[in-house]
Amino acid sequence: MPELIPAPPPPEKTQAERIAEAIIAESNRHFPQRLDTFKNLWSLLWENDTATPADIISAWGTNAKLMFQVAAAERTWIITLATALNTTPEALLGSDKYLTPALPVTFHPDGTVTLL
Repeated sequence: MPELIPAPPPPEKTQAERIAEAIIAESNRHFPQRLDTFKNLWSLLWENDTATPADIISAWGTNAKLMFQVAAAERTWIITLATALNTTPEALLGSDKYLTPALPVTFHPDGTVTLL
């Protein structure tokens, strides 16, 4: 049966509305990927079957401290995101293990790091 009373066409979206939707969509794609990358990198260091954490940290040499600083910055971002979303970092990551190094670390002035 043909449509008896046609529905009006939806209103045209403004450029701002299209951009706003694109930003939300990209955020919804990006944030889970960033969380997964953080967890994967943590696991590569602390749960690696082919190299020990001490050996990996030693291979970083004087970049080791920087690597831990970058991880700390990511943790801060995760905590901020969780707060904004009214959830917990543990809920976003699926575990609290990712929030700290698996073993105690010592930072040295030359940028190297050792495990305790």
